[in-house]
Amino acid sequence: MSEEPKVLTQVEILFDVIVFIVIWTLISLPILILLQIIGMRYSSLLLPHTVIMVYLALKRYKTDPFKAIGFEISKAIIFQIIIYSIIGGFLLTVIVLIFILLNFASIHWVINYTHLNILVIPIIDTLLSAGVEELIFRGYIVNVLSLKFSERDTILLSAFFFAFMHLATPAFNLIAFFHLFIAGIALAIIYLKTHSIYTVIAFHFSWNFFEGEIFGLPVSGHASEGILIVKVINNAILTGGAYGPEGGLIGLFIIGIFTIILYVIYSKK
Repeated sequence: MSEEPKVLTQVEILFDVIVFIVIWTLISLPILILLQIIGMRYSSLLLPHTVIMVYLALKRYKTDPFKAIGFEISKAIIFQIIIYSIIGGFLLTVIVLIFILLNFASIHWVINYTHLNILVIPIIDTLLSAGVEELIFRGYIVNVLSLKFSERDTILLSAFFFAFMHLATPAFNLIAFFHLFIAGIALAIIYLKTHSIYTVIAFHFSWNFFEGEIFGLPVSGHASEGILIVKVINNAILTGGAYGPEGGLIGLFIIGIFTIILYVIYSKK
């Protein structure tokens, strides 16, 4: 992220971000509608045009967009990828354990072998879907905002865009907005401090993978089938109900604690 950007005002930067989001949405919408009609959820199909759009949009500001995004790999980055993959799955597991301890959910300790046998497709789709979102919100938006905004404002604005873009997801609620806003803060911090797109993809993927493919909970309002079966019994305000853990106060509390810890750790460096 060391290249000299073109001189633009904050208003121009925000305008560019909004235009990018609108164009990306208009291109993606027909694909998403088609997937819904045929009963598929493979939003990873949005990856090709997302990569092209992010590259071309960043080319306006960066001489080497891929380097700016953070595609470089090293032993340190590989270590961070492993760490954030573990953390994402761990946090989601903690949320599920709290559900069970408070009798808000029951878990069937029976492996769904049918789902296990075809797990390779959901793994790839979840990974690429996380890649799509991270390329947009961290790879593009954080990079562009950081040209003219302070680190704090860049983090907060990118988090707002991240939460705002989920408004159309099924069963969305106010708690989900705050959860996604705070999650956006955490992801922006990770991205800015590690300078790698891989670390945020790892965390995002691990969270969604454990949520949907392991525990079978809704992911951003989309029903999932997991290896294990977690049945949420009651109290949607705390558990998130049909939206998934991101729509409940327990999930909000966990992601909030994690974000505070993340901020404290990185602010000392």
